[in-house]
Amino acid sequence: MLSNACQYAIRSMLYLAMLSDESKIIGVKKIAEELEAPQPFLAKL
Repeated sequence: MLSNACQYAIRSMLYLAMLSDESKIIGVKKIAEELEAPQPFLAKL
């Protein structure tokens, strides 16, 4: 089983990969809201 930190990291990378064809910048706040993940943790990735 993966740790919560690892799960957040994988989910974040998958989210960014799904939106990679868009030319706009996606901020940490938006990712945290979409994934219901802690913003301070995602900022470290």
